[in-house]
Amino acid sequence: ERPALAAGTGAAEEEDAHRLGVEAVLLAAGAAAIPEPRWWCWWLAEERHVFLDPLKLESQSAFPEEGRGVLEVSDFSKADKHEPTGRLQWLDWRVSLVSQEALLSA
Repeated sequence: ERPALAAGTGAAEEEDAHRLGVEAVLLAAGAAAIPEPRWWCWWLAEERHVFLDPLKLESQSAFPEEGRGVLEVSDFSKADKHEPTGRLQWLDWRVSLVSQEALLSA
């Protein structure tokens, strides 16, 4: 489940900003490993996404017209149950090539 963007100010908004920053860095790492196509679908909230070129830090709301599609992440990451702080995560991404906006997961 994708978290919703917080409205207003405060701890929830700061948490969202942190989450989005972490996601942007992870998408850039993914793009370094999988350079084509250059566009990734970035889900900002449950019903809101943008298309991001993480290596150029460019985004757009329209599905890219380059004809190669976009990459979309299904995130199955989970906390390491043996790590006492609860902050360590096992990264488990499934990256899919999506050729049409209508085929994105919702």
